[in-house]
Amino acid sequence: MIFQTPWFLSALTLASIPLLIHLLRRRKVVVVQWAAMEFLKNSLKRERKRLRVEELLLLALRMLIVLLAAFAFARPVLRAVGLPILSRGSRVHAVIVLDNSMSMGFRELDGKTDFERAKASADQLLSHVLQPGDSASLILLSDHPVALVASPSFDLELVRQRLKSAKLSSNGTDNLAAAQMVNTLLKASKTPEKEVYWFSDSQQSAWENGKLGNAKPIWSELGRLARLTWVSVQEPGVRENVAVEQPVLGRELVTSQIPTRIESIIRNHGGKRKADVTMHLLLDGKPAGTTRINLPANGSETARFVTLFTQPGLHSGKIEFDSPEQVDALLADNSQPFVVQVREKIKVLVLDSTIDSDIEHSEAFYLMTAMAPGEGAQSIATTRHAASGLSKLSLSDFEVIVAAGVSKTSPDDIQSLKQYVQEGGGLLLFPSAATNSELVNSELEPAGLLPARLRNKRTLPEDQSITLDPASIDHPALNLFKDATQSDLSSARFNITTPLLPIVVAEDPNAVHTMIKFSNGEPALVERKVEIGKVIIAASSASTAWNQLPLKPGFVSLVHQLISYLGQGASARHNLLPGEMVSLHLPITAARKPVHITYPDGTSAQQNSVLESGGVTLPFTAGTQVGITKIQEPVSHFEDLIAVGRNSNESDLASSDPGPELTALGVPAAHLTVAKDTANLLDSVHRSRFGSEIWRPLIWLLIPLLLLESLLAQRFGRRG
Repeated sequence: MIFQTPWFLSALTLASIPLLIHLLRRRKVVVVQWAAMEFLKNSLKRERKRLRVEELLLLALRMLIVLLAAFAFARPVLRAVGLPILSRGSRVHAVIVLDNSMSMGFRELDGKTDFERAKASADQLLSHVLQPGDSASLILLSDHPVALVASPSFDLELVRQRLKSAKLSSNGTDNLAAAQMVNTLLKASKTPEKEVYWFSDSQQSAWENGKLGNAKPIWSELGRLARLTWVSVQEPGVRENVAVEQPVLGRELVTSQIPTRIESIIRNHGGKRKADVTMHLLLDGKPAGTTRINLPANGSETARFVTLFTQPGLHSGKIEFDSPEQVDALLADNSQPFVVQVREKIKVLVLDSTIDSDIEHSEAFYLMTAMAPGEGAQSIATTRHAASGLSKLSLSDFEVIVAAGVSKTSPDDIQSLKQYVQEGGGLLLFPSAATNSELVNSELEPAGLLPARLRNKRTLPEDQSITLDPASIDHPALNLFKDATQSDLSSARFNITTPLLPIVVAEDPNAVHTMIKFSNGEPALVERKVEIGKVIIAASSASTAWNQLPLKPGFVSLVHQLISYLGQGASARHNLLPGEMVSLHLPITAARKPVHITYPDGTSAQQNSVLESGGVTLPFTAGTQVGITKIQEPVSHFEDLIAVGRNSNESDLASSDPGPELTALGVPAAHLTVAKDTANLLDSVHRSRFGSEIWRPLIWLLIPLLLLESLLAQRFGRRG
């Protein structure tokens, strides 16, 4: 306990006045012999004891009143154990953490969003709590935190201006990432007294990274370096919200010849069922389809559309609710943009190790049938060729090369394949009975064309055959097969394989990736990125000699997905989340030329392309603006579209109590203050800084004690 006005403690000496009065008023005993008093002797003894008790009781009560009054005027302050109390003249460095993630756009009944209330509360902190001589830093909290004011600024008005200009983003929330940035700023600050003010909606999903092993030391260090005041801007109660998740295509290869299925999961994060919800599909700004769905409480439903693109090229689209602004109070996730690259056809060169045999008996038969399964319009144009003599072909005329039975290759052919892949081509390798694993390893691995070393061929008994494991899929090109109801790959049995041992590329540890595994955990498809091209190798053949997969309906979809993925060449991904990075590949004529970037809100910027060994590239990072970003380079007539979507985790508005979360992560309870809303922020800050003053309770206690003293004095005096 400390005292705000300790000089009033000198008034404690006044507590001796009642004692002095009591002692002075004590009468001296005079013995008078009187025979009549002998009869009252016993009665006087009892009365004398009663009077003494009453006098001592009044004495104690009066001394207590004086003591309490002195304490009240001295303004005592209570503090938690271990919490240092600031003096009134202490200077502090305050780090303000402002959550600007997508969920902060939720609009309450008063018409204000969580973000607007958080900004107003932080502004109140800067204008009414921090004093001249204090310094402040400002961080925007999301899964990509940004320091608007990093170094401690004594210009609080500047910090207020930066705060007012802060904008809501479409990013997710990651409290741990922000805590790491806060610790960096705190350790660089030379101000002894440090405070952190955290304004957030306390979203539950923001603590997911808190489960990581390095989270506790980070939060413990923050609690050691500063006081933490957490301000929750989310009002109590259940928040209803429905969201459109990022659309997906029914197949990777989209052409102007075949109708395309476009789907999006519509998720209901509330406890109320929503029936007959209307969804719209827009393509290039025009209506292209409508469907109705029923959303169960805390459940989801898939909105499906089928459309035919009439023109090849890049097309932008959007899936949204009917009247999105009236669906719920979080408008940001009521629609979702996407970009589709539509092609005329993909040209594929099929290298057949059994070119001399009839096509029906060759290794390439099932592959070519899968690429062109019917008599109608086709998306893939195939050319069959022998596995040798590649150096005499113009490989650049083909988007993908498929080797149906990789075998011995000449040095000239290897060099041609290497140059083809490095320049952005796609190569798909299947083993066959003619494959010599050791020979393939010795020829293709030094050229950088082998994602995994081939082991010797292994034959399994029928009762020990293995299958593909859809649960092991870890690649966007195969996401379609995660849902077995759409296309089931797990029914095909594999009896013969060449087990794969993925290669570790020292220059780029992420260059090699296992796309899907067998049921025994061994790799089934392995990808390797080579410069701006890709190579995929399979562990089993593309014919029925080794497995049943070519006889299954899913084989056609699998081949189309792999061909389309490899056929993208150097083109970029077109659908990103905020903060994701991609490298765009431009024509050589665009080298070191300014590239124009137009963002969804109409603002624009320029960025120079980079000439590297792999070609002309433009590193692009998806910003916080959701929508379609257009990228153009006028000299080479290059044009690309990027759709920036929303983080689906942000749509779940469930909140958690930050107090238990933070104490469990190592923030000392004595250094933590949780303000349940912005209204009691000033009181919370005052208590965390200066402790809790108790003079008001002392005054309220004095009033009944004074009344009691008056009543007892009157009663005892009347009886005396």
